[in-house]
Amino acid sequence: MFEIKNVSRETLEIVTVVDPSVKGCRVQPFPMPPRELAPGQVEVQIGYEPGVSFIVRPVTEQDRPRAPF
Repeated sequence: MFEIKNVSRETLEIVTVVDPSVKGCRVQPFPMPPRELAPGQVEVQIGYEPGVSFIVRPVTEQDRPRAPF
């Protein structure tokens, strides 16, 4: 089990990407809408599945560089 916590002051979105070409991937790609995380909100995932990755990015001004935490 792992969690993704938004420790920033802005809303983040989590985009799920499935790559079925990865050895051991059992998940079929299907459209999943991005999920939003408000500041301080936590999302918990039960476990890791090969071939599934998450892109965590700001909702607004995605190309603007951010200062480190």
